[in-house]
Amino acid sequence: MTEAEEHLEDEVGTGGERLADRFRIEGRIGAGSQAETFRAVDEQTGETVCVKRVVVSEVDDWNSVQLFEREAETLQRLDHEAIPALVDAFHNECGDGGEQFVLVQQFVDGKDLEQLLDDGTPFTEQQLRELAEQILETLQFLHSHDPPVIHRDIKPSNIMRRASDRRFVLVDFGTVRVAAVDPTSETTTVGTVGYTPLEQLMGQVQPASDLYALGATLIHLASRTHPGELPVKNNAIDFRGRVDVSDDFARFVERLIKPAPEDRFSSAQQALRWLEDPPPAPEDESLSVRAAPPPIQWEPESSRLEAYRDGNVLRFIYDRYTVGCTIFAVGGGLIATFPLAMAVASTTDLEQGQALLRFGLLPLVVLAIIVPTVASRASHRLELTDDTLRFRSAVRRISAPLDAIRSVDSENRQVCLEIDDDGRRHQIRFGPKRGDRLTEEDSRRVAEEVRRHLG
Repeated sequence: MTEAEEHLEDEVGTGGERLADRFRIEGRIGAGSQAETFRAVDEQTGETVCVKRVVVSEVDDWNSVQLFEREAETLQRLDHEAIPALVDAFHNECGDGGEQFVLVQQFVDGKDLEQLLDDGTPFTEQQLRELAEQILETLQFLHSHDPPVIHRDIKPSNIMRRASDRRFVLVDFGTVRVAAVDPTSETTTVGTVGYTPLEQLMGQVQPASDLYALGATLIHLASRTHPGELPVKNNAIDFRGRVDVSDDFARFVERLIKPAPEDRFSSAQQALRWLEDPPPAPEDESLSVRAAPPPIQWEPESSRLEAYRDGNVLRFIYDRYTVGCTIFAVGGGLIATFPLAMAVASTTDLEQGQALLRFGLLPLVVLAIIVPTVASRASHRLELTDDTLRFRSAVRRISAPLDAIRSVDSENRQVCLEIDDDGRRHQIRFGPKRGDRLTEEDSRRVAEEVRRHLG
């Protein structure tokens, strides 16, 4: 008897039923709030398959059916050894005359991690590392699609350990999402409490959301405690006192579950590299950050450049806002509104003049003054923390791991940073190209401070 057969919940009334004149139901594996899952035999091939069925009349809303159809569409284009392959998908009438949607996949003989936890199976650090490596490899495959495929519900019950080779397999793509989908079109919040990061709850799911869920899963297995029941410190799960793992592995998990997605690993590939070759631990191992570099020792020559350090955070802000910008904006607004003002002055119809003034002149004056003024305030902001670089200008926003910085130089009164983030190359130039620019000395000093922060 296989491991899965030992966990069949209820076979009464299901054996012998045939679907699409091809799949013979042998027994029920499980039942959720919206769908039932069965073990069946594909009579064309003789292989055991897994049948997932949703009866339209029994679902709470149509979104459940849409998620089911999305799962089938996604599985159809996924070919990976750690993802059960799609065999067939169809809809037809069920016994009561209603409609049912059916999805057929390869059968995975094994237990999921939640069952292993319930059985009292211990998880060593080595086993957790193997799990992390294999799931990260699967996520690397999913996230490498264009657009990325995001699972959205990684947790112990959705990871199975296959009995034949003991490989970890990712199952249940019922909440899968293609990243290019407009987040405002998503009306159903999916995920599981304790494993779902904040950005996903807000409908802004991204590949880093799957990394968070993997981290929470590792914590559950290592601590044998649901992550929702563990204490929280600085908006992150505080698990260190509940697990017996090395400091390197604990730091790896801490990076996975950072509250802000930009502070996590930038990709599954980067997480894999970190796991295989972790960077040195901080000098003070009681801290999760390295010691703060010395404070800034110079005063910028330009009054528009702000340079300061706040603990382990280094910030530079260059604000190009002048009185001339305001004069230009006001003058532009007056010139733009002059024709309309003349039209108001020349009309003899009082009501028409009031209408022109109310609906044309005043909004135009406001737009003509505010828009150029706001646009003229083009500031550059460069911020470096313990492990992340952030850059923001009027037209660019970049966030990357600190170890992605390849070079820092001062050139042509700008600070130039070369970034290589898992093959994605960026060039950051702090400071304007023309006009009211940094001085040579300021650009050189900023570059020195950045290099000193990098160590």
